[in-house]
Amino acid sequence: MTIHILEDDTSVLDALRVLVELDGVRPAVHRSAESFFRSPPPDRDDLVIVDVELPGIGGVAVIRWLRRLQAPPRIVAISAQSEHYLSRVFKREPMPLMLQKPLREDALAAVFEDGRLGREGHDAPLPDGSGPGRPDGM
Repeated sequence: MTIHILEDDTSVLDALRVLVELDGVRPAVHRSAESFFRSPPPDRDDLVIVDVELPGIGGVAVIRWLRRLQAPPRIVAISAQSEHYLSRVFKREPMPLMLQKPLREDALAAVFEDGRLGREGHDAPLPDGSGPGRPDGM
């Protein structure tokens, strides 16, 4: 399994990278969707963490592309935007598992520890009681 991180904010990217590396995994990091698309596509067993507000090709476009793969990976979207904004963005499609910025270590740890999280249709609650598709409390 590979963990792909798509984040343009250096401090957020570094924090995510450190957390993943503490688990002994070296993540594939990308500061843009364009960089991510130059790499081999992720596998079904991979996890892709993507910032919704990426500059250039945005995170929403990346999420839509990932969902169209024959064997889509697990997807976790991160955003500083409000739940209202995100519900409008994903109005006609399932909202991915969302983590609200600023990111909380316990919510991120739950994503990495539970291989089911980030998979479409999984509805187990996170440590704070919120669940996939709900950016509140994270």
